[in-house]
Amino acid sequence: MPPPATNLNSLLAASYGTAVGALVFNTQPAIVGALAESFELTESDLGNIIATTLIGVFCLVVSSFYWIHRVRRRATLVAGPTAACLGAAGLVMADGFVGVAASLAILGIGGASVYVVCLSCLASATDPTRAFGVAITMQVAVASLTVYLIPSFVLPLYGIGGVAVLLILLNALAFGIVPLIPERQPQSSATGATTSSDSGLTVWVMLGLVAMTVYFVGLNGTWPFLERIGVTMSLAGDAIGRALAASLLFGAIGSLIASVTGRRVGIAPALLLSGTGFLIFIYLMLEPSGVTTFTVALVIFNAAWNFSLPYQMDLISQADAHHRFIVLVPAAQTIGGAMGPAIAGPLLMSSGVMGVYAQLIVCVVAAFLLYGFIANRLAKHHEVTERHV
Repeated sequence: MPPPATNLNSLLAASYGTAVGALVFNTQPAIVGALAESFELTESDLGNIIATTLIGVFCLVVSSFYWIHRVRRRATLVAGPTAACLGAAGLVMADGFVGVAASLAILGIGGASVYVVCLSCLASATDPTRAFGVAITMQVAVASLTVYLIPSFVLPLYGIGGVAVLLILLNALAFGIVPLIPERQPQSSATGATTSSDSGLTVWVMLGLVAMTVYFVGLNGTWPFLERIGVTMSLAGDAIGRALAASLLFGAIGSLIASVTGRRVGIAPALLLSGTGFLIFIYLMLEPSGVTTFTVALVIFNAAWNFSLPYQMDLISQADAHHRFIVLVPAAQTIGGAMGPAIAGPLLMSSGVMGVYAQLIVCVVAAFLLYGFIANRLAKHHEVTERHV
């Protein structure tokens, strides 16, 4: 087992590592806007560039299942930011589709390697729920700052060069976390000594990853269309933008609460509170409302999203005895995040906003039922194990 990340410095370092690792994904709107203004690219080109980047990230994350326990953490934490900085620098020298796509892919892949290492570190914490809560709060904080700075300050004043410098600085700061991350010696096999009891939990880990995918199908089927929904509510564009920004920033209260409560709150109460938050969000969105109600609804949506996520990740981690599969969580989120809009778009056209909200409810309920089933099976597994000790 890896040495636990129990001290505050290691926890904050690993959390910042995940924030850098998820930076490209979390700041897609700002990055796409910067590329659109700086290069002669069509909407189709931009979509293909983002798709290429996400495919590269997905491949890196999936491959990490095989190499994450064979490499030294700190060596990877040097290589990852180095690649990310080179990718960001490439945006300055790029002069067309291929150059931009390659640079952004390298940036995303470099960050993803940092993400999986830090995620593995957080999974070994004494209280993973609290650790994941801190990490998600850090991700939201860094992403919110970046999304604000790029369009409002950096891009207008310094162009794509300024954006590249900002991305380089954020990734270069990750070099500072290297000595704070607990090292792990490479292993000759990915699992080491795995007991038959641990092997029996694999099915619950896989089911947990399925639940994570379903959860993100629901969430990302709603999130990308909130701006369009705000327009149908006759809200001004700048008001909608402020509401979305506020929801990102203040929605972090959900993960912040999870980081404080940790395992003192069980998975069932956490999912129940989160589900209630989604219902309140839908109720507020269906009622005739102004920009204040719209903003409050979006904050509740993001807070509910962020509050339950650390508990979901912790449940998967509990079934993942050797922390092999936890690195696949970003892959599950990416797949679900890609499927969500693809399903919700046609629903929005055929059934209006009710179709989008129906997708959200169905996916959240399905995911939470799966998590409840997994928690029940894990509890029974631990009871049997304790009786045989």
